[in-house]
Amino acid sequence: MGQETTTRSATGIPGLDPLIQGGLQSGDFVLLVGDLGTGKTIFSSEFVYNSAKKLGEPAVFATFEEDIASLKRNMLRFGMDFDTLEKEKKVKIIDLEALQGRGMGSNIETLLGASTP
Repeated sequence: MGQETTTRSATGIPGLDPLIQGGLQSGDFVLLVGDLGTGKTIFSSEFVYNSAKKLGEPAVFATFEEDIASLKRNMLRFGMDFDTLEKEKKVKIIDLEALQGRGMGSNIETLLGASTP
């Protein structure tokens, strides 16, 4: 059998792509989990920002804990201007905490519906 080829999306994060076979598999949903303070937000923000800004790939960012205004303000301190990317329709940020009570099924539908910024 021949080796299956998959399309990969580069993360734009220096040093990471070679470690993960050229990037994340295109079309996959990626969920980062971990303890408080382990870098989930900064890692995912950098991936989403680089995908949209440097690589020209639209992205959706779903936050479960931090409200959107705080996320944007905090990431701006690291040079990531999500307001501009949203205005350019390159990124869509969804606050799933604000959707609490709608049920996981509704939240998944929201994510799937937002897959095109």
